[in-house]
Amino acid sequence: MSRQVLPRRSESPDTSELLSEHLTVLSETGEEEEVLPNALPTDNGQNKKRKRARAKASRTQPPHKKVRLGGKLGILKGIIDMPVDMLFEIFERLDPFDILHLSRTSKDLRALLMSHSSILIWKASFTNIEGLPSCPEDLNQPQYANLAFFVMWVSLSFRVFSGLILMHPSALALTPRLTSYGLHDLELAKSVWGIITLETAKKWRLYVYNKTARLWSEEYEAAADKEQWVKDKTKEQEILKTHSDACEKWANDYQVRLEREQEELANKRYNVILDRLRAGGWGEELDFMHADQSTQTLNTYSMVKKACRKELTERILVNLYPTLEEYVQKFKAERIKKERLKLLDERLPVLDKVLETYKSNLPLNTACPGIGDIFSDPFVLDIIYNSPPGELTESHLDLFRSKLPELTHRTQMTIENKLLSIIKDSGRPVTDDSYTPVPDDKKFIFNLATTVFGCKGCNVNSFASLMRFPRVIVHSCLTMPRWSQKDSENDLCYQKLHSATGQTAWNRFNDLTFNPQTQKILSYIVSLCGFDPKTTTSAEIGAADPILECVACNHPYKGRLTMRWLMAVAHCQLKHTQPYSTIPLAMKLELLSGQEVVCIRARMDENEEIRQAAPVYKGMVCIYCKEKGNTVSLRRHIQKEHGIHDPPAHDIAPGLDESSVQETFYFWPPRKELVHEENDSVAAT
Repeated sequence: MSRQVLPRRSESPDTSELLSEHLTVLSETGEEEEVLPNALPTDNGQNKKRKRARAKASRTQPPHKKVRLGGKLGILKGIIDMPVDMLFEIFERLDPFDILHLSRTSKDLRALLMSHSSILIWKASFTNIEGLPSCPEDLNQPQYANLAFFVMWVSLSFRVFSGLILMHPSALALTPRLTSYGLHDLELAKSVWGIITLETAKKWRLYVYNKTARLWSEEYEAAADKEQWVKDKTKEQEILKTHSDACEKWANDYQVRLEREQEELANKRYNVILDRLRAGGWGEELDFMHADQSTQTLNTYSMVKKACRKELTERILVNLYPTLEEYVQKFKAERIKKERLKLLDERLPVLDKVLETYKSNLPLNTACPGIGDIFSDPFVLDIIYNSPPGELTESHLDLFRSKLPELTHRTQMTIENKLLSIIKDSGRPVTDDSYTPVPDDKKFIFNLATTVFGCKGCNVNSFASLMRFPRVIVHSCLTMPRWSQKDSENDLCYQKLHSATGQTAWNRFNDLTFNPQTQKILSYIVSLCGFDPKTTTSAEIGAADPILECVACNHPYKGRLTMRWLMAVAHCQLKHTQPYSTIPLAMKLELLSGQEVVCIRARMDENEEIRQAAPVYKGMVCIYCKEKGNTVSLRRHIQKEHGIHDPPAHDIAPGLDESSVQETFYFWPPRKELVHEENDSVAAT
């Protein structure tokens, strides 16, 4: 039985001829006809060069063996042998897009689907597409399906309806089959502007397909009533414009629907992945991930997005699981870190306030570690991290208060062990080369007169950088925070400690020093004062309060340079040491005695009292409430706040973190002659 083909469209060029780059229809004779716009310019000369190059290459190179691609060929070969009714019932359930694909699988299927008897299949398939406008009169169903479901002309910027094109002039070079010549003679060109609305109309021009231009020109010239011809053509364009707008709206809605269906399918596959992870014990973490709006969920992970674009098989899930598990593990670690940082920010100030209240009730000048060291204790971290959400309850704070004596003692022992390690790591003995290595008796070592530490944070050219135990535990420079550029969880915790309390862990930045050369100078000074540097404590030599004179620094205009014993080591380092060297030079100390020592002590004490009374000085404290200030302000404070009319001198004491090194004093008159001898100076070793 011979098949009749679908009626061929009008001979006049229209929209489908411009757009159907891959459309193939059957002619009236049954032969296939390719409808190609040939819109791109061609270069015959260049094509010839390419042909010659290919011919030359074929002569010089051996022929390549064709590679046969694997696949099931001819799988639909027997489909046309099925009963027609059954075949049509199957095809009627397909979309036009599917039927187009089937028509391109084999010549037999193409002949069947392009026959006139298949028109009901096409019409039924169009009813499966919701909202699709009806097929226009100048197109048949296959052409309309190709126009609706295949994307073409994506490289040009224009809009087409019938044979008219509204186009930007810059794109004209790519379309040699379009022209605007002769359009000014047609009144239709002017009337078309009334049905075309674009915001950029001033930059666009109206073009027409060459064949359409010739046809319309001939019709226009042959028309007896040219005005009526223009009206008919304009009405025809208005109808096409209405259909074009309806198609455009449908295309947008169809694209939205396709995207929604794809999204729903991807979500179903995503849920399959989530179910696999939940079965592996990650359900709680996935809930956290989806509840956190500031964090990317698993469906934004590139591997998950790629996997959800195709069918998920068991093999894909098995191969994907280790990577997904690692991703969730990283999220969990990051989540816990963020939660802990937030808890630190909220709870550290509360615990610091409780600690400061505890320290205020301790005896005056009792060394007590700060929150920067106590917070890292496992007991304190357990309170911070594992207490119920919200503010710390009074029961938690009471538990913290009850443990503070134990916590502070344990933390101080840790700091003292670090101090002992610093001394041992200095690599030098406590007194001299003949002395035995440092013992483990911390109390003995720290109380020795020769045990003095330095601070990099203080002015190295000032005697204030020298400090002893227990001041070294509470020295402000050693708990002063700095911003770290690292990004480890430990550094972030200390940054939170900094922002919440203004403190950091003791000696975290290694500002504390122990200089063996300083210890050697102190051994010489203690021996000069008549004490044994191996056993003498700072309290013993402090009670003796020896006064020393640097004979080498005698000044004819200022007098004799005198100092207390601890200032002597600072004087040696500041005045008798070469820059960038620790070798003492030309310092000759003498121990003073007699009535002049009493006079010098009195003058030194007077100068110290003047320094402590200065308005800018804040190193003194009230023994009743530990208010800080100078002696003048604190005397008034005691009178006003504590009701003591005439406070005794011992009601005001130096703070624990106040330097105990007093400045040098020039005693008049000077020596009659300058001494330049270097004997008895400190050995430069």
